[in-house]
Amino acid sequence: MKKSIRIIPLILMLIILSAMVGCGNKDSSAIKTKDVREIVWTQLSKSEQNEIVGTWKDGKIEKNLTEKDISEFQPKDSGAIAKEVYSVTFKSKNEPTLGNVKKLVNIKSNTIVGTVIRK
Repeated sequence: MKKSIRIIPLILMLIILSAMVGCGNKDSSAIKTKDVREIVWTQLSKSEQNEIVGTWKDGKIEKNLTEKDISEFQPKDSGAIAKEVYSVTFKSKNEPTLGNVKKLVNIKSNTIVGTVIRK
């Protein structure tokens, strides 16, 4: 009887602890990845925003870009492009003639560091 009385608080503590761990915050990198589309959207010009189909939520994020992928981008400030970057693409109303709006974003600073020259 005494053993079962000692075990009950231990079981309750384990249940409470597992509930607290399970209710923790989401992975911050997942949140950052979702937010990078909105961050890029706010850095676009008004004319770029007006030609995009949908909203910032419709943007597509690409990670793990190859050197070839990165070479498609024109650096923003005629500087070198860091290797730790995302590509964010927004579908354009002018896709058939100009192509989509595609930006290269520095992972650490969340700033646009490059853009694909459109046709």
